[in-house]
Amino acid sequence: MTDSPSPKTPLNSGGERSLPPSDRGNEVKVYHYLLLCLAMITCSSGGCVFALMINIASEGDSISPFLLASWRLMVLEIFQMVPFCIEMKFCCREGCGREEGRNVDNGGNAPPLNLGCSPSHYLSAQIGLLCSGVALGVHFSSWVYSLGATSLTHSLFLVSTHPILLVGGRWIGLLAGACRGPTQLEVTGSFVAVFGGGIMTADVFLAGPVSGNGIAPTLRGDAAALLGAASGAIYLTIGDIMRRRIPTWMYAFPVVFWAWATSATAAGTFGNATWRGVDTDSFLGWTNPEFILYAVYLGIGPGVCGHTLINFLLGYLSPLTIAVSMLIEPLLGSILGYYLGIQSPPGISTWIGGGVLLWGLILVTGGEKLEACIGQRQKTDTEYRHLKDITKSEDVTSCRSG
Repeated sequence: MTDSPSPKTPLNSGGERSLPPSDRGNEVKVYHYLLLCLAMITCSSGGCVFALMINIASEGDSISPFLLASWRLMVLEIFQMVPFCIEMKFCCREGCGREEGRNVDNGGNAPPLNLGCSPSHYLSAQIGLLCSGVALGVHFSSWVYSLGATSLTHSLFLVSTHPILLVGGRWIGLLAGACRGPTQLEVTGSFVAVFGGGIMTADVFLAGPVSGNGIAPTLRGDAAALLGAASGAIYLTIGDIMRRRIPTWMYAFPVVFWAWATSATAAGTFGNATWRGVDTDSFLGWTNPEFILYAVYLGIGPGVCGHTLINFLLGYLSPLTIAVSMLIEPLLGSILGYYLGIQSPPGISTWIGGGVLLWGLILVTGGEKLEACIGQRQKTDTEYRHLKDITKSEDVTSCRSG
């Protein structure tokens, strides 16, 4: 007589027991979490480096924030060119865009990432890549603008509120009948986060401390940071769909190109940027000895070792783990800014409101994952009861035949 199958060990398609697959269908190693820590630190330092470049520019000629964003994206695009060409060559040769080292054949336990990406399929995805790139360009341009118009802490906290905006988008989708509504935990987290953001704005009206680069919190800068969060939410939504069928570099390279084109267009329209020379009004100004080290770091650090690395880790760690970890960015970035001398200690309302806002973001981020876990548990229990009924039926049939 065999033991009844456990809910934790369901039968696979071949009738044999198998361990449940991991969230992403790949084995998680310790170094994956170390890489996540590296991504957290490099991403958190991006705002500080931008603020340092704004400080340097303010000592001489002013620099357009849109041009500054285009510098960062141009350098990142240069570093992504070689891996993009390699991945594109592999895709054209094999007719399939599976990434090297990615566990695609996982025994049918979990759907593989980046299913076939033939050249024709990749060409048909260019509209989506264009929309994602424009959203990313607006995100960077508005965020860098906010760094020069409000305090570093306000900018970092408010630009990280995209989960709240995604919840608002779900309400709109629910009213339109296009998707499900947000969970109760997501709604609660949204209200908590909005309340925390309201507390933070008190520093705008109170005579709070001025940031180290002479910038106090302003409604104009806070609004720009929120615009960056909104465009970031659009970028993440499109990217979540596109990344399921397009490998990392084949997705990132065209998206960053369109993001650069968006910020460069804004720099040329509102800042009179040119291609002449390497001054602060040139698209090649990042090659100026005064800025080149900062620009290269932004490309390698927050660019490749930050956001591109996060795209890679999504194949191994759950989105919840990564999303919650990246919520530390505002706090860590503010601390780094203080020690670099570009951010004086924020006012008490910023610390209190920031803490409340961060807690709300954690609730929002965990809401969807909690619902998914409950749904998976219910599905597993249903399958277990079904298998148990089948086993009892077979035992009864065996006894009668005996």
